[in-house]
Amino acid sequence: MDLGDSTGSDGGHKPRVIPPDLPRSLDDRRHAPSEGFVPETEMYDGWQGQSQFLTTPALAKPLNFGNLSLNDADYEAAAAAADGPKDSDARLMEMLQVQAAANQAGQGLEDEQAVVDDEKLSEAEKKEMLQRALTMAASNGDVAKVRRLVGGKAGAFIDVNAPDEDGTPPLIYASCFGHEGVVQALIEARADVNRQDRNQWSALMWAMTNRHKGIAKLLLDNKASSDQKTSSGRTAFDFVPPDSEMSYYLHNNGYNLGNAGVPDDFYSPGFSQDRFEEEMAENEMRRRLMMESARDLEVDLGNVGMDDQPEPADEFEEEQQEFDWSRCLHDQMFVFQESELDRILDIVITKMTPQRSPSQKPVPANMIFLSARYAHYHSSPELLERLLVTAMDRINDVVERCQWDMTILAFWLSNATLLLHYLKKDAGLVEATSEFQAHLAELVNEIFILIVRDAERRLDKVLDAAMLDHETIPGFEDITFQNEWKLFKRKTTVKEEPPEKRFRPPSPKRRAKPAPRNVTSLLSSTLFVLDLYDVHSVITAQIVSQLLYWIGAELFNRVMSNRKYLARTKAMQIRMNISILEDWARTNNRQAEHYEGGETRSSGDTTTDAARRHLAPCIQLLQWLQCFS
Repeated sequence: MDLGDSTGSDGGHKPRVIPPDLPRSLDDRRHAPSEGFVPETEMYDGWQGQSQFLTTPALAKPLNFGNLSLNDADYEAAAAAADGPKDSDARLMEMLQVQAAANQAGQGLEDEQAVVDDEKLSEAEKKEMLQRALTMAASNGDVAKVRRLVGGKAGAFIDVNAPDEDGTPPLIYASCFGHEGVVQALIEARADVNRQDRNQWSALMWAMTNRHKGIAKLLLDNKASSDQKTSSGRTAFDFVPPDSEMSYYLHNNGYNLGNAGVPDDFYSPGFSQDRFEEEMAENEMRRRLMMESARDLEVDLGNVGMDDQPEPADEFEEEQQEFDWSRCLHDQMFVFQESELDRILDIVITKMTPQRSPSQKPVPANMIFLSARYAHYHSSPELLERLLVTAMDRINDVVERCQWDMTILAFWLSNATLLLHYLKKDAGLVEATSEFQAHLAELVNEIFILIVRDAERRLDKVLDAAMLDHETIPGFEDITFQNEWKLFKRKTTVKEEPPEKRFRPPSPKRRAKPAPRNVTSLLSSTLFVLDLYDVHSVITAQIVSQLLYWIGAELFNRVMSNRKYLARTKAMQIRMNISILEDWARTNNRQAEHYEGGETRSSGDTTTDAARRHLAPCIQLLQWLQCFS
């Protein structure tokens, strides 16, 4: 029954019109349009007199959080972009795989003239076959075939800029694999030098990434743009390593791509004023730490880096082939003759001085490991045993001879842990060198003990004067304790200092006396040397924790064993001196990079936690003395 069509009993009367705000049927809800899905629909229910909001289920699609987009029409493009731009190594491996697969399948090997003259083939088939042939010829560096394809009858069926199935045009293949002749031929055939692949990489970017200097210059000479950006926002000069041969080559040929690794000109403004001051302050702080470490630890200035020159960035950071731990490649071992073994070990162990440059610090560990790979995989077990036994004996001799030189101890602690890591990671050497690994672990522990003992010996010389006798608050010199009677001796009167002298800054002579800063300076010097030679953070944290434990235990025992410290005023002074150690721990707070059981967060105490735990007994004793003495 439709209320809108109802009439009165008299057929001659006009039907009554229902007001527009009243429902006209029993089902008067305003439905959402059925032609499209919307996230949320407002439906007005006339009987209820209110709106209801119903969520329409969306079409099922794979979850995609890599590149969120509000435009569902671009879903496919967003899904394709979710993989993100690949780095140069991954892209190069993909291109090599495509090239190898095509060569194995025999694609592009057809004779171009036979294809052109074959009347059985349609024009589309000829274009596909000849285009594939051009791509393979450019990838393989076949200059003659490329010239025949683009310059002969086949040229009518070929688009020199057309990409293959992977979105890569022929010019990019030639530029990536270093075929300069092919690049020249394609440019002469009017190839677009600024054409990009699916990751927005241009031929110039590939030439710079793979260090093809001639191709890069050829592309730039033909107006290749250095301002194009990849899908990740990088430009061509971002692929030029600083101070590299490529950057100097381009600079000498008149191409200065921004700051592509070329040193700043003499008149270049360089850093801003604030950055320059920060750099100067950092250099001054580092120089001061080096000087203090050499003074406190009594080591050679050269061993803490005073004479080192900065190493060019590209010498150490240039891209190298990934190391294969599962097998021994020919360029991942050190081949030597058995007669030369003593001479090699003499150079890398006996006469080796600590080096600070990133490429020189791990030389002993690298040489021994690479030599062990050759002996194990390509020689005999006897040669491997002789190499490892001789190396261990020589390292023990050096450590024993230099047991009071912390720089040499830190240098060999770093190399010993690195060598142990190498042997445990190599698939073949991990079992063949199990006995040597045990001896190496003992050596690491011995060097650890020597470093701690050397630091404790130096701390012991200043601990009493710096921590127990140093008066942070002046004015307690004339205090006399009960039962300290001196028969037949007149008490010496101490002349009171005037206020202006009491509160003036301490004199240089007074500042030269032992103070808590002597203890913190020794701790900082030890920490600096350990960081200097890349000692593992877990070992560094354990050394610092051990030194803090030793300081706390020694202070506790010395206070308990000497009655002159068992007083309120002395307890106050010592407590204030210990607070300086706590300040040092907070300033140098760090946590070791130690991960257990696949955890993503490091475990273990921080420097502040170690100081709080190890100094707590002594602090509690001093607080008790302040209350009850």
